[in-house]
Amino acid sequence: MADQNMVEITCPDGKVENVPYNALVISSGSTYVSPWRGQDKCLSMAERADEVKNIREEMAKASSILCVGAGPTGLETAGYLKEFYPDKKIGICQRGPKLLPAFDNAHDILTAELKKLGIEVFTSKGYSDDDKMGFEYIVDCRGFKYLGPKDFMQGPMAECVEPKTGQIMVDIKGRVTNKHPIAANHKPASVNLHKNIFSFGDVCLTPANELKSIVSMYQYGF
Repeated sequence: MADQNMVEITCPDGKVENVPYNALVISSGSTYVSPWRGQDKCLSMAERADEVKNIREEMAKASSILCVGAGPTGLETAGYLKEFYPDKKIGICQRGPKLLPAFDNAHDILTAELKKLGIEVFTSKGYSDDDKMGFEYIVDCRGFKYLGPKDFMQGPMAECVEPKTGQIMVDIKGRVTNKHPIAANHKPASVNLHKNIFSFGDVCLTPANELKSIVSMYQYGF
């Protein structure tokens, strides 16, 4: 209820309360896909270190590794793995027909370079647990998932959630808006800028569209 500066809260006992605010900041973060983050939450840095150690050991034992998702994270990961394990079979797959379609000629250039590196490229090929495409180990590089916004931004506020990524759209000052910060052809019937509702962090889509999902690959080396 942004027009009333009010948030509807559902308590653990099921009771619904309306909480007023002067300014609202939404920083819900993201849900990680395995193996960067498994389904079970890590409660300490020691557990996180063990998780990375186990993944590193499994990668070292596997004869072949497939990176699922050919965005910046998948491409960087595939290249890193082939450099680190030159004798392993390394592949990358994505649902779309072209690699990095937003960049002119990127697909042809990348395909040629990946071929030189000995990395197998599968386009227009969706991955499923039932079809591992002949690879022994799978690295999910499809990025983070933003599941929170659609759950708590409902009613009129739903128009401020980017439909494809699930992120909250904000302007250059971090103010929540229904105007897409990147897509020039997005023209809502009425632009709505919430001057006292902000969003920061991975959960928001900014005009800069900065990449915040690149994994620190040094964690997976020796």
